[in-house]
Amino acid sequence: MKIPSISPLLYLGIGIAVSVGNLIIDGQFDPFVTLFFLLAAFIEIIARRQKRVPSILITFVVSLAIIFFLRTNVIMLKTLPNSSAEPYIQKGATVFYQPNFYSIRNNDLIIIKNYESSRSLICKVLDVKEHGYQLEIISRRQIIETPKDNIEGKIVYVTKGEKKNS
Repeated sequence: MKIPSISPLLYLGIGIAVSVGNLIIDGQFDPFVTLFFLLAAFIEIIARRQKRVPSILITFVVSLAIIFFLRTNVIMLKTLPNSSAEPYIQKGATVFYQPNFYSIRNNDLIIIKNYESSRSLICKVLDVKEHGYQLEIISRRQIIETPKDNIEGKIVYVTKGEKKNS
């Protein structure tokens, strides 16, 4: 006996509709929403080759668990509303960073959790020390030292933001 499921094409259609809807209404594209529906469709395609097709609930739970793991451990994103990180990052740019599973070297861009009541500051690594890092806070042009546990993540990719009017 097969358990009822949703067609993989329906998952793809819902994912495209939600992503395009968010893009039109909010002006933002969330790749994790799209990836969730693509993953759900992929799980359904694999499950249909088996004798028993998993239920809709199993497909959603597995897809959600994988997306949650990716989002919290492998890759995160932030959109920067101001131009305080120029020349490295322009206003309106989206920053993709790794919250875990990274190694930091000199000249890497990282995000620190907090410093003097400021949160999520973008810094350039000047020197890697045994128990911490010597960093330059880009927005303040200030050199600080911070412990290793104060790192929020390592920046791996930056999209283009708004260009400065000269």
